[in-house]
Amino acid sequence: MLSKMTIKNFKKITYAEIPLAAAVVFVGQNNSGKTSAMQAITLWYLGMQKWHERRKDSKAKIRTGVPINRQDITTIPIPHAQQLWKNITLREQKNTNVLITIEMEGITKGKIWKLGFEFEYANQEIIHCRKIGSDPFPTEVLEEKIGYLPPMSGLTANEDLLQQGSIQMRLGQGKTAEILRNLCWMIWEREAHEDKKEKWNAFCTKIRNLFGVQLLPPSFNASNGQLTMTYKERDNELDIAAGGRGFHQTVLLFAFIYANENTILLLDEPDAHLEVIRQREIYDLLSSTAKKENSQLVK
Repeated sequence: MLSKMTIKNFKKITYAEIPLAAAVVFVGQNNSGKTSAMQAITLWYLGMQKWHERRKDSKAKIRTGVPINRQDITTIPIPHAQQLWKNITLREQKNTNVLITIEMEGITKGKIWKLGFEFEYANQEIIHCRKIGSDPFPTEVLEEKIGYLPPMSGLTANEDLLQQGSIQMRLGQGKTAEILRNLCWMIWEREAHEDKKEKWNAFCTKIRNLFGVQLLPPSFNASNGQLTMTYKERDNELDIAAGGRGFHQTVLLFAFIYANENTILLLDEPDAHLEVIRQREIYDLLSSTAKKENSQLVK
């Protein structure tokens, strides 16, 4: 679990220290930096993965930066790397490079850790990532997983069965319209050979209590590679695309949580498409569900 984040020179954020807990809600005006804070967590996570992958066996006393390609930063769609920097400023008046720094503190399996990275601009496609400080890399941080979920963007009429990497790529690009059935399939398929489908049943129960409809298991058509999913409303069986935006958004949120247990969940604008009265109810349910799934919630 993350307990604190410190960000400098990243997008909307000049400098910020933000305490974190099991469930955190970012509140602020539109375009004030809430999404930037979540994206900073994902950039730190990517930097951590790249650093460990490239430097875990290195004996070098001076640790040079590892390169990160702009296209690898799937949760931050930008045309060129410079737009990651606050005010797109790469050099200070003293003719020194402006560095993005992102430091995280946390506790994993009872061990307290702190790990930070600095990011330096190389060119429009590449940034360099370096670990901050000389302390040993806290290997327990590798146990953490981060999942980023943008708001629902509509729903396509047809949806191909996707591999995990393709799902993550689409999530990073904000293409939630293309992965809703896949998230539901992940929950169903994991328990396909079990008599008790606990997660699937818990997921369906929440949707039934909220909307009065019964989700039916997704099915895969091997002949065209597509997933289909329906729900029952009274005596009618309808394709999931027939539901409204608030319904789709709610199904997306809970499907994402149940498909990503033991994860730091970053939910960007989870109240999108939800009526005001229902927003508080959904927030409470999201927090309690994430806790049961042993996940941290940042929204």
